[in-house]
Amino acid sequence: MRAYQVVEFGRPSALRVSEIEDLVPSDRQMLVDVVAAGINYPDVLVVSGRYQILPQRPFIPGKEVAGVVRAVGPGVREFAPGDRVLSQLEHGAFAE
Repeated sequence: MRAYQVVEFGRPSALRVSEIEDLVPSDRQMLVDVVAAGINYPDVLVVSGRYQILPQRPFIPGKEVAGVVRAVGPGVREFAPGDRVLSQLEHGAFAE
């Protein structure tokens, strides 16, 4: 799948489009096909390395996502593939 990644902190224009392995949801996780992702001020802070929570690089930024559930991991009972969802996350929304 394609994703924007932070390899080095900097301006938003420094984000790189990368091919990453398809993800598989583990226990109590869901995989969502992203339809829309919000871009907000905290995302700019994360990309620049100035936010209070910074994952190890490289990482996929993005805190707001809307999409369709592709797969669910063990322990997920509230959602099923095909459900439309909206979520706020710490990072990861800027991917397919």
